[in-house]
Amino acid sequence: MMNVKTKQVHHFEESEGKNTSLFTRREREVVDLLALGLESDAIAERLFISVNTVNNHRQRIISKAGARNTTEVLLFTKMIGMT
Repeated sequence: MMNVKTKQVHHFEESEGKNTSLFTRREREVVDLLALGLESDAIAERLFISVNTVNNHRQRIISKAGARNTTEVLLFTKMIGMT
């Protein structure tokens, strides 16, 4: 996949992340809302948690996916059929 803004090419191995249990239930909820295009403040409001908690979830999601940013997370979760 290519990031159209930065022109960086991102490669994902087919075997990466086939198990969606990689993420907790709450992390999956955050990913689903990110996929809808929501920002952290809107996610916090929907899930009745603080923005800081949302951002902590986002950082753990990025780390678990082996991604560098939210865009790569969304590409990764799309590839594994999660979003």
